[in-house]
Amino acid sequence: MTSGTPSDSHPNGHPNGLPNLSSEPPAWLELPGKIVPGHQVASGRSADSPYPRGTIDMQIPHFKARGLDLSAMFPATLNVSVAPYVPLLKAPEITFAEVKWSPPHPP
Repeated sequence: MTSGTPSDSHPNGHPNGLPNLSSEPPAWLELPGKIVPGHQVASGRSADSPYPRGTIDMQIPHFKARGLDLSAMFPATLNVSVAPYVPLLKAPEITFAEVKWSPPHPP
Protein backbone atom coordinates (compact mmCIF):
# COMPACT_ATOMS: atom_id res chain seq x y z
CA MET A 1 0.00 0.00 0.00
CA THR A 2 1.22 3.46 -0.74
CA SER A 3 1.27 6.31 1.72
CA GLY A 4 1.07 10.04 1.32
CA THR A 5 -1.59 12.20 -0.24
CA PRO A 6 -4.40 10.93 -2.45
CA SER A 7 -3.60 10.70 -6.13
CA ASP A 8 -5.43 13.02 -8.53
CA SER A 9 -6.07 10.12 -10.91
CA HIS A 10 -7.61 7.81 -8.32
CA PRO A 11 -10.64 9.02 -6.34
CA ASN A 12 -9.79 6.95 -3.27
CA GLY A 13 -6.11 7.87 -3.28
CA HIS A 14 -4.70 4.45 -4.17
CA PRO A 15 -3.85 3.10 -7.63
CA ASN A 16 -6.10 0.04 -7.22
CA GLY A 17 -9.03 2.16 -5.99
CA LEU A 18 -8.61 1.28 -2.30
CA PRO A 19 -8.56 4.09 0.25
CA ASN A 20 -5.30 5.53 1.50
CA LEU A 21 -5.01 4.46 5.16
CA SER A 22 -1.68 6.02 6.01
CA SER A 23 -3.43 7.89 8.85
CA GLU A 24 -6.25 6.98 11.26
CA PRO A 25 -9.11 5.37 9.26
CA PRO A 26 -12.66 6.69 9.62
CA ALA A 27 -15.16 4.93 11.92
CA TRP A 28 -16.85 3.24 8.95
CA LEU A 29 -14.99 2.31 5.82
CA GLU A 30 -16.24 0.38 2.82
CA LEU A 31 -13.72 -2.07 1.39
CA PRO A 32 -14.04 -4.48 -1.49
CA GLY A 33 -14.50 -7.99 -0.18
CA LYS A 34 -14.60 -11.52 -1.49
CA ILE A 35 -16.71 -14.32 -0.03
CA VAL A 36 -14.42 -17.25 0.77
CA PRO A 37 -15.33 -20.80 1.79
CA GLY A 38 -15.33 -21.70 5.46
CA HIS A 39 -15.31 -25.02 7.27
CA GLN A 40 -19.14 -25.33 7.27
CA VAL A 41 -19.17 -26.12 11.00
CA ALA A 42 -21.31 -23.07 11.87
CA SER A 43 -24.08 -24.20 9.50
CA GLY A 44 -23.76 -27.91 10.31
CA ARG A 45 -23.03 -28.82 6.70
CA SER A 46 -19.55 -30.20 7.39
CA ALA A 47 -19.32 -34.00 7.37
CA ASP A 48 -16.53 -33.75 9.99
CA SER A 49 -18.38 -31.50 12.43
CA PRO A 50 -19.13 -32.79 15.92
CA TYR A 51 -22.20 -30.49 15.82
CA PRO A 52 -24.75 -32.07 13.43
CA ARG A 53 -27.03 -28.99 13.49
CA GLY A 54 -24.10 -26.55 13.53
CA THR A 55 -22.63 -24.19 16.08
CA ILE A 56 -24.99 -21.33 15.21
CA ASP A 57 -28.01 -23.48 16.08
CA MET A 58 -26.43 -24.15 19.47
CA GLN A 59 -25.66 -20.47 20.06
CA ILE A 60 -29.07 -19.01 19.10
CA PRO A 61 -30.84 -19.78 22.43
CA HIS A 62 -27.98 -18.26 24.43
CA PHE A 63 -28.06 -15.05 22.41
CA LYS A 64 -31.87 -14.90 22.61
CA ALA A 65 -31.71 -15.20 26.42
CA ARG A 66 -29.45 -12.11 26.35
CA GLY A 67 -31.79 -10.10 24.13
CA LEU A 68 -30.59 -10.89 20.59
CA ASP A 69 -33.11 -13.03 18.70
CA LEU A 70 -31.46 -14.59 15.65
CA SER A 71 -34.09 -17.29 15.13
CA ALA A 72 -35.39 -15.70 11.90
CA MET A 73 -31.89 -15.71 10.37
CA PHE A 74 -30.31 -18.49 8.34
CA PRO A 75 -28.01 -20.36 10.76
CA ALA A 76 -24.67 -19.88 9.05
CA THR A 77 -21.86 -17.38 8.60
CA LEU A 78 -20.46 -15.51 5.63
CA ASN A 79 -16.69 -15.47 5.48
CA VAL A 80 -15.54 -12.30 3.74
CA SER A 81 -11.90 -11.59 2.96
CA VAL A 82 -10.91 -7.93 2.80
CA ALA A 83 -7.22 -8.76 2.33
CA PRO A 84 -4.78 -7.14 2.54
CA TYR A 85 -6.66 -5.31 5.31
CA VAL A 86 -7.37 -6.75 8.76
CA PRO A 87 -10.59 -5.46 10.35
CA LEU A 88 -10.38 -4.10 13.87
CA LEU A 89 -13.58 -3.78 15.88
CA LYS A 90 -13.20 -0.75 18.09
CA ALA A 91 -16.71 -0.29 19.47
CA PRO A 92 -19.06 -3.18 18.63
CA GLU A 93 -22.75 -2.38 19.09
CA ILE A 94 -23.46 -5.70 20.81
CA THR A 95 -21.07 -7.82 22.88
CA PHE A 96 -21.75 -10.95 24.92
CA ALA A 97 -18.85 -12.05 27.10
CA GLU A 98 -18.25 -15.51 28.50
CA VAL A 99 -21.18 -17.24 26.74
CA LYS A 100 -21.01 -21.00 27.38
CA TRP A 101 -22.85 -22.55 24.46
CA SER A 102 -21.01 -25.86 24.13
CA PRO A 103 -20.71 -28.31 27.04
CA PRO A 104 -17.21 -29.60 26.18
CA HIS A 105 -15.72 -26.13 25.48
CA PRO A 106 -15.12 -23.14 27.76
CA PRO A 107 -16.89 -19.87 26.97
